[in-house]
Amino acid sequence: RRGSLMKIALVLLALAAVVVVTAETRHFKLSKHVMDDDSVHHFMERTHHEHRRILDYDDEAEDDTAADEARAETELDDDLGEYYPKSRRSFDEEFGDEDVDEKSVVVDKDGHEIHRIPIKDFLNTQYFGPITIGTPGQTFNVVFDTGSSNLWVYDSSCAAAGHVSCMLHNSFKAHESTTFRHEHGIMGVHYGGGIIKARLSRDTIHLDNIAIPNQLFGSTYFAEGKFGKSDGILGLAMPALATHHSIPVFDHIAKEHLLPHPQFAFYLSNHAAGDNSEFSLGAPNPARMATEFNYHNLINSNDYWAVKMDDIELNGKRLNACDNEKGYCKLVVDSGTSFLTAPFAATREMLPHMHSQRDCSNVGELPEIAYIIEGKRYPLTADDYVVKVHHKGRGVQCITGLMHLDVPAPRGPVFILGDVFMRKYYSLFDRKNNRVGLALAKH
Repeated sequence: RRGSLMKIALVLLALAAVVVVTAETRHFKLSKHVMDDDSVHHFMERTHHEHRRILDYDDEAEDDTAADEARAETELDDDLGEYYPKSRRSFDEEFGDEDVDEKSVVVDKDGHEIHRIPIKDFLNTQYFGPITIGTPGQTFNVVFDTGSSNLWVYDSSCAAAGHVSCMLHNSFKAHESTTFRHEHGIMGVHYGGGIIKARLSRDTIHLDNIAIPNQLFGSTYFAEGKFGKSDGILGLAMPALATHHSIPVFDHIAKEHLLPHPQFAFYLSNHAAGDNSEFSLGAPNPARMATEFNYHNLINSNDYWAVKMDDIELNGKRLNACDNEKGYCKLVVDSGTSFLTAPFAATREMLPHMHSQRDCSNVGELPEIAYIIEGKRYPLTADDYVVKVHHKGRGVQCITGLMHLDVPAPRGPVFILGDVFMRKYYSLFDRKNNRVGLALAKH
């Protein structure tokens, strides 16, 4: 599960175990980011405020840390969670309806079929692309999220009930699908700034031209809060995190042998509002890679796409962040999180060196950092980890793409490599071998 801190497409939702209450399963998500144009400036203000709170942290007040953090989280969620666009604009109106020049299905040099799904980039902080549900297919633009395992979209009954969050999105109309089936149970997803409740349903899902029949998903009938520009979330993490022990979409694809290789990969554009980001199914796309992959085995297959991190370097100096009894840190590669995250203690050590002025005046002076994963070094420069936001009337503002997130045991503590990292490193997720491959992306 996950903790949340809603912002620039950013909500870090607190990771916690799945709780089953009668017929309702509740998930507290590991991460998520939600923002729209109207709240950009407010987000920047509040995130800088949160950074300042960490920078000004008083050692002598350590006993009050938990209360302070809880209060700050609540303030941020309250302040960032209640902003809505004045009116709904369609996906194509927002991002354009340009055709993708490349074919959606290609064959690589080894004869592996690659399905390419175009992903839209909102301010370099939220990435989402199309799926269809039902027969005939109804289109939804969802976040492809490696940090969760459920699929949910908004239901037409939610919009009809007047819930503002639902009214801003495409909604599923069960009566229009000939393959729809009701299921018993409710999916409840709690975010720091809101909650959704969805009826469990089954229908045919299409990813590109891959048909996944009889897939369990949540059809959201209640939403309170702010959940970004997407019409829902398609979770790509492990089955252990899925509602009612259901089979997640990608595991369903693997089980039915719908791909020659149960792999998917992400290429994330580094141009805000760009349309050349890509979610690939079946094999990686060599055209997106500047180097070969380094492969890292997962710690286990019980929750997230998590690998073993040796340490973090800051300006060439190791932080000894993973000096513990295990000898490593749990590092989650999460396409659903906009920023990098770290536990409070590590964030407090890193942020003073990485902190960007909002006018971007010191970005050129900020140091390189590097994640050391099983002996391999993955550097990020300030141009990589500082997010620049263009806002009408206010010009360019900068924010360091690092937030603190304290996840309790047994799932935590964790460090997260979000979109800030995945823009620089083309990321392959291999379910057959339970490993992650990382290569320098070709931009």
